[in-house]
Amino acid sequence: MPSAMNLCNMNKLSFLPLMATILLCLPKTDAATPTQLTNLPSVYLYTDNGASIDHDTYVSGTITVMDAAHPENCMTNEPMQIRGRGNSTWRMDKKPYSIKLGTPSHFLGCPANASTWEFIANYADKSMLRGATAFHLSEWIGLEFSPATAFADVYLNDKYIGNYHITDHMEIGADRVPVEVQDASTSDNLTGGYFLEVDGWATSEPHYFTTNHDMPVTIHYPEKISSKQTRYIQSFVQGFETKLFSSNFKDAEKGYRAVVDTVSLIKWYVAIELVGNPDAFWSTFIYKKKDNNHLFFGPLWDYDIAFNNDNRLGDATRKTMREDAHNPKTWIQQLWKDEWFRHASNMCLRQWIKNGVEEELCRYVDSMAVVLNASQTKNYECWNVLSTRVYREVNLYDTYQGYVDYLKTYIHQRVAFLSENFQAEDPYPAETGIGQTMAESFYYSPATHSLCFPVAKNRTITIYSAGGAKLQTLQAQGTTVSLPDLPHALYLIATDGELLKVVL
Repeated sequence: MPSAMNLCNMNKLSFLPLMATILLCLPKTDAATPTQLTNLPSVYLYTDNGASIDHDTYVSGTITVMDAAHPENCMTNEPMQIRGRGNSTWRMDKKPYSIKLGTPSHFLGCPANASTWEFIANYADKSMLRGATAFHLSEWIGLEFSPATAFADVYLNDKYIGNYHITDHMEIGADRVPVEVQDASTSDNLTGGYFLEVDGWATSEPHYFTTNHDMPVTIHYPEKISSKQTRYIQSFVQGFETKLFSSNFKDAEKGYRAVVDTVSLIKWYVAIELVGNPDAFWSTFIYKKKDNNHLFFGPLWDYDIAFNNDNRLGDATRKTMREDAHNPKTWIQQLWKDEWFRHASNMCLRQWIKNGVEEELCRYVDSMAVVLNASQTKNYECWNVLSTRVYREVNLYDTYQGYVDYLKTYIHQRVAFLSENFQAEDPYPAETGIGQTMAESFYYSPATHSLCFPVAKNRTITIYSAGGAKLQTLQAQGTTVSLPDLPHALYLIATDGELLKVVL
């Protein structure tokens, strides 16, 4: 079970005597003496002269952190700036915030050494666990970057304002979005990196463009982007879309797969269906790396109305996001027309189920509910809204445990539904009886038309037809093995006792 103190460094617990540690962390201030409210860290935010906070403009202040289990996370009157964040969430009574520390920090033990951090209020997510559970799934499935999770009791100008989920700001950097910083001195090197978002709010952003199929795309990085860079990345994204809607879009070399990282694409799509995020296509993060001609999908972000928490969809347990989520669904509905995409999605989900995704997510929810128990009690004493609809909640309960159980019930039912739905939509669902299990240690890269292995060794690779007839046998040694040119069809590739289904 995760530590009751801090999730970002839950393997580094050192349970020091509470009062002794608090004395070490006491700030020198004339204000009320900060104390640690529960087992979670307590974060005290002070604006200069008690200044009010608006959505767009940072105001200066200080931050103090009390963390008995991790004295290395304590802060005393450190300089910071704070402003509001979010769109619809900013209009709620319990406000979300962004803070910018004066000095970069592994804030609350989180991996990134960074200045800017997000304080998610979870006002409409009464389990307070939807975002954290989605981020845990992201880490479990191995996306390149998964936002960190820490929880804290938060005070603003000495007034308790509740439990907050504290996580990474969406930006490039070490232990954040894995995109290279562009060298401003070499303006001719335009290949990257770029951090983008298919964004329903794009028109309110300083840098954005719209594709030929009316997909609005915000450019988050570079922040100070040149006209050359804008033209380059707009052309690159448009190239992906053009291939996606071309007559050859299903072709591995001529279609969209030639310019997209298919591993992140499939993981991203299956994940957003599993958690049932209605805003998944309204807000989709994508990025491009330097000298890499592929578009990457991720990270996962913004899940307060996921897991069946948006009454505009009704009960969405048995609804697919590709059909029922909020617009724009232009890209995903075209992707679903590709047999390869449907088959890859089904194989991905079935592998996750085999690896225990349902059990893992429910275990995580249960363990985190224990971690948050004391803090959620204080939160709902402050915000007496457990049985009150404050936004789009589908169901209401009188107890915190009711919302935890609702979240777990959804996970169980969602896995069952998607398993049925993806299998029914898979154009190549039948097993062959060859006897191996689905491959876990190697995968097919359509960009290079090759198999990728974690280690180099002598191996025999056998290619079968979909019906199980042996077609070719290859002898190979490296970590990357080129495949022969074969007619477009489903193939079974066997090596080292594993079997991979792939459409070539």
